[in-house]
Amino acid sequence: MCPSNQRRQNAGLRAALSRERRIMAADVHDSVAQNLTFAKMRLPLLRDAIEAGDAQLALAFLEDVRETLGEAHGNLRAVVTRMRSRADPQGLAGAFEALAARFRARSGIALELANHVPALRLPAPAQAELFHIVQEALANVERHSRARHSWLTLEPQAGRLEVRVEDDGLGGAERLAACTGHHGLAIMRERARRIGGEIWIGPRPAGGTSVRCTLPQPAGALA
Repeated sequence: MCPSNQRRQNAGLRAALSRERRIMAADVHDSVAQNLTFAKMRLPLLRDAIEAGDAQLALAFLEDVRETLGEAHGNLRAVVTRMRSRADPQGLAGAFEALAARFRARSGIALELANHVPALRLPAPAQAELFHIVQEALANVERHSRARHSWLTLEPQAGRLEVRVEDDGLGGAERLAACTGHHGLAIMRERARRIGGEIWIGPRPAGGTSVRCTLPQPAGALA
């Protein structure tokens, strides 16, 4: 092989390795780091309950930590074995319903799910990327918004699919700084780019913050 071809091959291999590392980092962040962050948030509450002598509340927080660490362990095994998506027999509709239920239970924030494309079918890689984008956007609401209500909306828009995660919490410069400085937003943008989509973040007209993802709607996706 001539030197120029060898250099091109080596460059291609380095680019592929770098891409795989970014994907792995995104998967670890989405499926493990969120669990560990939740467990870390529960530990001070567990300590306070123990110090107050409230055994029932302490046991509840302990169970939260136990279940979350178990989920983190399972998710880490899935990442290691390249099982990158949370498969659901009902497809994206079922996956989003389950995600919404977990979000409500964990955060205490009301979440309204409006799925106007219940029969949506996307290629498996696009389904996995979109699921993780929404998962990270909801995690951002839980961490930064101080919201009481939130909304997850899926609807067709002129040949594209639009997915919005909105809340009635903090808005303006303070919230945007928290979001744009967050590693998760960069991962969301990279995930959207890989499936031909785009991410916008800005104020919600009625107050709060809106994260909007649009991506091409494949032929037959709604059939």
